[in-house]
Amino acid sequence: MRTRVKRIVSVLLALTLAMMMLVAMPTKAFAASPPDVTAGDVCAIVNDGGDDVGYASLALAGAAVTDGCVVYLLANIDEDTLPIDLADFQLTINLNGFDLKVECITVDEESSLTITNSKPAIGGDITASYIDVLGGYLEIDTGGNTIFLEHEVYAVDGAKVFITANIESIDGYCVRAEDDGTEVTVFGNLTSVDDACIYAENGALVTVFGNLEGLLGVAARNEGTVVKVYGNIEAVAGISAADGAYVYLEGNITAAWIGVEATFLAVVEVVGNISVIADDTIVAVAGFLSGVAVAEFGEVFINGDITVEGDGGIGVFCMIGKVTVEGKIVAEGYVAFIDFSLLDPLNPPASPLDLLVIKTVADNDATSLKTDYLQYSMEIDPELADALFGELPEGFPTELLDDLTSYVWVRDTTPPTGDSMGMIVMMTALSLLALGVLCLLVWRKRQQVTAY
Repeated sequence: MRTRVKRIVSVLLALTLAMMMLVAMPTKAFAASPPDVTAGDVCAIVNDGGDDVGYASLALAGAAVTDGCVVYLLANIDEDTLPIDLADFQLTINLNGFDLKVECITVDEESSLTITNSKPAIGGDITASYIDVLGGYLEIDTGGNTIFLEHEVYAVDGAKVFITANIESIDGYCVRAEDDGTEVTVFGNLTSVDDACIYAENGALVTVFGNLEGLLGVAARNEGTVVKVYGNIEAVAGISAADGAYVYLEGNITAAWIGVEATFLAVVEVVGNISVIADDTIVAVAGFLSGVAVAEFGEVFINGDITVEGDGGIGVFCMIGKVTVEGKIVAEGYVAFIDFSLLDPLNPPASPLDLLVIKTVADNDATSLKTDYLQYSMEIDPELADALFGELPEGFPTELLDDLTSYVWVRDTTPPTGDSMGMIVMMTALSLLALGVLCLLVWRKRQQVTAY
């Protein structure tokens, strides 16, 4: 017992000594009233040498910053005519629980800007016309607060951008990324009032862990461009991919016009459901609704259901492409194709929709190229390739022109019949149930005989 008491006392003494050492250790945390900082200062510069110098404006601090220093905010800053422009420079800004409003933020090549927030529960929003990262490095962590933009976060020339914040844009994209080697990662929700939440092209990589809400969720263009979204999309149109781009969505899409559009060798994967709910204004302009629309060798994979609510709604529209649906399709028009055999060169249609052919659930092909899937297809004469595509871009895989058939595969959910395993299991269960009932009747009969 005495040994146990000694051990406990030893542990307590050790903990007490450790706490005393922590209290005595010098820290570099910004003090409440550091030297050379007056009550009217809105920010202060902390240099490696330990000198903390306060400034009455961020503009004054900007004229005094040195490479690698840290600027702490001491109050909300509203300097909407002040650009933060870094060229061959490294800078850290600690919001310190305060809001930052400037004209714009620009990070040039060979430059690095890190914006942190040591007191996110108090505040830490950022407001600017735009944020440009022109080949440099940008890291922003507002601690869950919001970046308000008039335009967008623009990354180009191999820029690396990491943002932990919600982003809202009133007149542009939330994120725009261009060029091979450019990477943008966002942990937060994106909201665009008047445009796409994400626009990526020319080989850029954009990854978002959050929800998208806007006029368009994702717009991706060009081979090598990759966009990955781990969240839901709510927009007029969910995803638009073209020219070989790849888009992956781990979430659901709620749209008012089109859930997914993939054209010209683009590939889109959706691990979730697509729900298109008619907007009368949009329908009046567009003429139709569609869960998925594919053209010119686009390819789409939907791991969930497609539901289109509204008159004239089409579950899947396919014009020379491939669509695979793992769930079910619920729409007035199940699957639709363009039948070019109906085209009369002497009397061209007023709209391609005049060549539209709607197939019902029962109009599936007699055989399917994919096992356990119902197949719907429409063949197009390869002789029409020149008329349909005209001059093809350099590097286009011309072997695709040998087969212009459009394919839609929907997982076959028809209940098994005949000698299938499902029927065998069901019959076995019924047989065991009947045997059980028979045994019960025999047992009751014996009990009656014994009673007499």
